[in-house]
Amino acid sequence: MHILRPDITMEDDLLDFLNLVFSQAHRPHDFKKLLPKVYAKEGFSNIHIVAKKDDRLKGAIAMLPLTINLGDTGNLSAGYIGSVAVHPYSRGEGIMKTLMQEIHAQAEKDGLDMLILGGRRLRYNYFGYENFATRLSFKLGEGSFRHGMADIDTGTITLKPFANASEKELYTAYDYFEKHIKYCANRRIEDFYNIAISWENLPYLILDDNTVKGYIITAPNGDIREFAVQEEYVLPVLKLWLAEKKAINVNAPLWNKSLINILEKIGESMSISEDAMVKVFNFEKVLSAYLNFKASYTDLLNGRVIIEIKPHGTYVIELIDGKASVNKTQEKPQISVEERYAVRLLLSPLGTSFSESSLFFNWLPLVPELPQADCF
Repeated sequence: MHILRPDITMEDDLLDFLNLVFSQAHRPHDFKKLLPKVYAKEGFSNIHIVAKKDDRLKGAIAMLPLTINLGDTGNLSAGYIGSVAVHPYSRGEGIMKTLMQEIHAQAEKDGLDMLILGGRRLRYNYFGYENFATRLSFKLGEGSFRHGMADIDTGTITLKPFANASEKELYTAYDYFEKHIKYCANRRIEDFYNIAISWENLPYLILDDNTVKGYIITAPNGDIREFAVQEEYVLPVLKLWLAEKKAINVNAPLWNKSLINILEKIGESMSISEDAMVKVFNFEKVLSAYLNFKASYTDLLNGRVIIEIKPHGTYVIELIDGKASVNKTQEKPQISVEERYAVRLLLSPLGTSFSESSLFFNWLPLVPELPQADCF
């Protein structure tokens, strides 16, 4: 088996291989259409590692580099793993294990703070990943429309697909992204459209009297996955959209308190779930970044905790007047846990149900969901 990073001459074969493997395992896939932010232009080969045998592709994996912005409090260097594929006739040969080891080595070499992926928990537990991040979603239906929004006037508001938007309108939508989406990956203006339509998403401009006032990114079933708009337009847009779709779910990031307050009043129900899986390489930076970010949108209690995260070391986590710090220490820990348990405790919504969570004041859970448009 030969492990290598493919070059641009292999991109057609690589795309055919990924389409084959995922189409056989799930439903028909066309990655160029499904993930145009990655596969619609030349050069995607450089984020992949492949396994070849007898000059034929047997496996592949990709790591999309991300700079994750946490409002005005800083950023994290991450990689999002995707397109993990092994040929059906080559399963059981250790190809996936080898490719994961290669990608981990690359992540450490690049100095990444963490790796993220979506997948089956017990499969990726084996490679050191654990569920993390909190997805909060509100269900809106007939009751929301008839009772929660009965007095809302939609006025001159209309929705216009990104596909029909002018370049100037898309640039204005991008301005709303930069202003309103506080926790997200860096998105370049030239990639904004392809990012918004990836995963079969359907993005729309929000227009008031033909003037752009924001945008929504919706799933094929009508669920709203991303909302970037001035607060005064939230209810009229929801009423307009719900009149067409009848029932939808709306994602509400933990940091968006105004959106949560609106949806709480009109929602028929809500759900909380874990969003993805993570492997942390730099606990100091990750914990500090997320705690500082949460302190920027929620009042947190001052406190100090010493935790050992095996095998990484012992850390003192301190929050004073909204400013967090995380540093390694030789002090005796108040709690000692393995790294995957630390992720579940500190970075997952489930952590608040653990007995050890009482040591962490009102800090947990720390991590909101990453916008679906930024996933791989």
